[in-house]
Amino acid sequence: MDLFSVPKGLSKSAIRSLPKEYFVPQVPQNNSEVEDAILEQNDCSVCLEHFKVGQVLICLPCKHRFHQECLIPWLESHGQCPYCRAKICRGEAHGQSSRNSLAQQENNDDLLAWLTIS
Repeated sequence: MDLFSVPKGLSKSAIRSLPKEYFVPQVPQNNSEVEDAILEQNDCSVCLEHFKVGQVLICLPCKHRFHQECLIPWLESHGQCPYCRAKICRGEAHGQSSRNSLAQQENNDDLLAWLTIS
């Protein structure tokens, strides 16, 4: 890929395979959990709105979460997290041996992995 090429988006099946969760805000029970609650991502960096209890969120491998309806259009045209730009790629995971058998390669067709671009 050269410097001027546009990154390709993910396939519909790859997008469907991303984990989803219902948003439930963290309620701190002690001081250490207060710090975790402060660091918790409570808003969508695509639309900038706060998550509401029960909304469906998509979780990327980089651990960033987004409203499903905000993230899907982005992923259809981009292969990376809209927040940190960590790449989400299909096929062989980075660092995996290239000596995989054909059967293993076929099993990897739906594998999702992420790489941080620096």
